[in-house]
Amino acid sequence: MTTTTDEALKPHTQTRTLIDLLLDPVAAFEGIRSAPRWGVAFLVLTLLTIGGALLGSPAQHSADAATLKSQFTTTNDYSEFTQAGRDALLAGAHNPPLWHDFGVGAIALAVGLSAALVSALATWLLAMLLGKKAPFRTVFSGFLHIAVISTGVSSLVAGAVTLSIGAENFTSYDAIDRSMPGLGMLLPMSGGWIGQALVAVTPFSIWSAGLAGALVYVFLGLSKSQAWLAAIVFLGLGVILQVCLSYV
Repeated sequence: MTTTTDEALKPHTQTRTLIDLLLDPVAAFEGIRSAPRWGVAFLVLTLLTIGGALLGSPAQHSADAATLKSQFTTTNDYSEFTQAGRDALLAGAHNPPLWHDFGVGAIALAVGLSAALVSALATWLLAMLLGKKAPFRTVFSGFLHIAVISTGVSSLVAGAVTLSIGAENFTSYDAIDRSMPGLGMLLPMSGGWIGQALVAVTPFSIWSAGLAGALVYVFLGLSKSQAWLAAIVFLGLGVILQVCLSYV
């Protein structure tokens, strides 16, 4: 499927591009290359990410409270608090204001946008080194569409999964991470950076890496084998980023 410039200017182009992202990634990126708009993709990304944060907020609150309760006995940070004061802190962790949940979603959105920006910059620089014509605006639009999957859909599914399991079953942030289908579920007892690396490999990270391979295939004119290699590199970089963020 080839998307012409005239077709790309139609009002429903970005909706069609998002659908093609699921069914025909090469066609989706051909459309983005013809008309690199990103408004609808950004709106969908925002709604999905914030929605996922709201769905996952009960599990997040449970993990927050459990972590805080553990800190009461393992650190001296709360030694000056009375029992009533500690109970008030726990109550606040269980039932924080609504803006707190939106803030969690905003942070996830910022991380997703940052990853898209860095990926776009790296790909744009690679295009320059290879002598390929790939404007930064076009490349960034492509990675912003990929973020709809890697950040938006992933967040929504993660929120839905934790909600279905039940908030009371999450007593740590690691438990939330491991609830997402992926390699982390295969070795639940693995810890440290290895455990975080396994948690980072999910259907959505693999899917997003494949989309990144399709992007460079279309934008940079690489061969299919080179595009697959690029997809593996993007997956590896995503895992490294996840491991680094886990120690922040």
